[in-house]
Amino acid sequence: MYHKMPSKRLKTDKKVMKPIVVIIFVFLNFQVIAQSTFTIKGKVTDNNQQPLTGASIVIHEILKGTISDKEGQFVFDQVPAGEYHLHISFLGYKCVHYNTVKITEKDVTCVFSMQPDNFNLNEIVVQGNTDKKLRQQKTTAIEIIDNTFIQQNLNSNLIKSIESLPGISSIDIGQGFSKPVIRGLSFNRVAVTENGVKQEGQQWGADHGLEIDQFGIENIEIVKGPASLIYGSDAIGGVIQINPNSIPEKKSFEASFQTLYKNVNHLFGASIMSKYRHNDWYYNVRYTQTDFADYKVPADSFFYNRFRLPIYNNTLKNTAGNERNIYFSTGIIKPQYKSTLTISNVKSKNGFFPGSHGIPSADKLTDDGNQRNIELPYQQVNHFKIINNSKIYLQKGSIELNIGYQNNFRQEYSLFHTHYPNQESPEINPNLELEFRLNTVSSDLKYKYIANRNELETGITSQYQMNDVGGYIFLLPQYKRTALGAFIFDKFKIHDNFILSGGLRFDYGKTDIAEFYSVYANDYKSKVFEAKFYDFSWALGLSYNFTENLNFKTNVGKSFRMPNASELSANGIHHGSFRYEVGDSSITSEYSYQFDIGLYYASEKYRFEISPFANYFPNFIYLSPTGSYLHPNGKEIVEADAGQVYQYLQSEAFRAGGEILIAFEPITNLNISASAEYIYATDFKYPIPFTPPLNIYTEISYKIPEISKVLNNTTFGLNANVTSAQNRVARNELKTSSYNIYNFSMATDIRISAININLAIQVQNILNTKYFNHLSFYRLIELPETGRNIQLMLKIPFTQKF
Repeated sequence: MYHKMPSKRLKTDKKVMKPIVVIIFVFLNFQVIAQSTFTIKGKVTDNNQQPLTGASIVIHEILKGTISDKEGQFVFDQVPAGEYHLHISFLGYKCVHYNTVKITEKDVTCVFSMQPDNFNLNEIVVQGNTDKKLRQQKTTAIEIIDNTFIQQNLNSNLIKSIESLPGISSIDIGQGFSKPVIRGLSFNRVAVTENGVKQEGQQWGADHGLEIDQFGIENIEIVKGPASLIYGSDAIGGVIQINPNSIPEKKSFEASFQTLYKNVNHLFGASIMSKYRHNDWYYNVRYTQTDFADYKVPADSFFYNRFRLPIYNNTLKNTAGNERNIYFSTGIIKPQYKSTLTISNVKSKNGFFPGSHGIPSADKLTDDGNQRNIELPYQQVNHFKIINNSKIYLQKGSIELNIGYQNNFRQEYSLFHTHYPNQESPEINPNLELEFRLNTVSSDLKYKYIANRNELETGITSQYQMNDVGGYIFLLPQYKRTALGAFIFDKFKIHDNFILSGGLRFDYGKTDIAEFYSVYANDYKSKVFEAKFYDFSWALGLSYNFTENLNFKTNVGKSFRMPNASELSANGIHHGSFRYEVGDSSITSEYSYQFDIGLYYASEKYRFEISPFANYFPNFIYLSPTGSYLHPNGKEIVEADAGQVYQYLQSEAFRAGGEILIAFEPITNLNISASAEYIYATDFKYPIPFTPPLNIYTEISYKIPEISKVLNNTTFGLNANVTSAQNRVARNELKTSSYNIYNFSMATDIRISAININLAIQVQNILNTKYFNHLSFYRLIELPETGRNIQLMLKIPFTQKF
């Protein structure tokens, strides 16, 4: 539903801020009432039922950890009633994740039997019972990956590191910027959350990265498909949920040093981390730094704004950059509650390829002899974030409060006269092309009730945003945005093999757009208006286990998304996407009806998955190429380097597709897997732009548990990415040819005395193949993806108990 009305000026919405302040005040003055507590005790054995001494056991919900004694036994005291997921690990054995233990009115005793670790380190499946148990308890399609997977697949950024997962891909611009794509949907349709708070950093733009340090991530859960019910409007396509990092054991200290090198752009990166826990108090601190040079491509020319221009030495000039990340968290853990404060800051500076920025000119492309300098044009971004996560344990459930503040400050610099050659430059900051200052305050309050076979969760969410703009180029106006939501979700276990779930959510949002007059264009780029959006989302799902290894699930529902400010009011050059973008203030809220099913089989030797889906959008919003260089209002665009005009449209759309995965272990330590994903998308007349083509990913790996006393867990892998041509394109959209990319990987643990060093080597694009990714904006100017890249990652962990 949609409603808009005229507004004379923007003003701070005090009515929205008051509830947030009240929530914070109530929380800070909340007096915790002691609840009854219980004991979880148990035993850890090997596959021969012999006790394992020194196994690590962690309860995720209350962040408690302990070690099994010489009899393999362990005890957790003062545990409140509730449902908990245990993580058990022991060197040389498969980890056991998410084993559910439910406490209602008495103490619990449990026994865990661990199996020898003979599974591929590169596999998506977390070993043992791990994600199989969690998947069976959820009615949505999910992927779970840990730090080991990220390290083994480490790439230029987080999204590139996880895109080998079925159903996951990325929209790229060069080496520095990637946007997550889940089943063909991206931008404001995919939410990324960190520590319970949604990342807000101009995610509508393809050239705007996530500003998240991938070195500091330990665990990710990915929801493939609509997740608006729990995560709100921007999760209509899925969620990448970055979970909180693990907490050290009591009176222990952990540290690690990690370094990365890539030869394609001579990237050097280093990250140092330390954790410490006394008793109930702990901290976690990390510093990461990366520096990289101009990167190489297998091409000697490109096409920009109707001109063919040269690439010297197969190197894209001025694509160097750097990044500095600081992360600090501290918290307290008590039997009745826990609270964590996290502060992070990500600062980056990246050069823009001058050949595709401003008026076309070959003079700007000549080699300057320095591949690490950053000259005009460039962008610098600083993302500051502070989060408080608090949880109170009740007799039969919990109360959780997540509060966040984010400041995303983005500036783009470029010589004024490369855009307006016949006009006088500004007196202040003459080369400041574009500036965004986005401030976001958010809060989520959730209550979970657990009783017997029923798990009920309800909550309210609120967000307030204010975006200021600057610079001589206009793309997006100043705006203020308010969003409120409330949901209820219930999961009922009919019996141990059959789970039903369902929920309902209501969202309300208001966007106030400010007027903007451009002196250089001599025209109003935006008009004052206010738009209101509100609607319901709902979902029903079930999960049924035919056997211990075979699971079936299905979901049906409706999801809702509010248009973002770009879709409503963009009216300018978007240099990162090489186009002129035009929004539409009459666009209404977008909603989708979805249906998906999944069949999952997982045993010790075999794994099979198939998960088809279908979506119908009565009013899908998309950016479509017009094939014209004139503004839709008929006026000539005065910016000399505007490029082709793209306009936001809204129409019916249908999307269908799915993923299939087959993995097996024909002999011990040899693992073979193959996955495929396909998406069909149409507005019933033409295909939807930027739809990923059919992709097949295959991998074979072999693990040698022990080569010598020094080398352990050595894995060799070879994988192939086979991508078909994309000939189903929208009007005025370029087609892309098929390609095959081959990669090699090797990982091993190097044991020197008491130190265990993790080493990973990757050779990407072994054959130096020239290819175009259909989801890359660089293909619009005929710039291929990077050529051969050799990458080394080294990690040295350290643990000390007091």
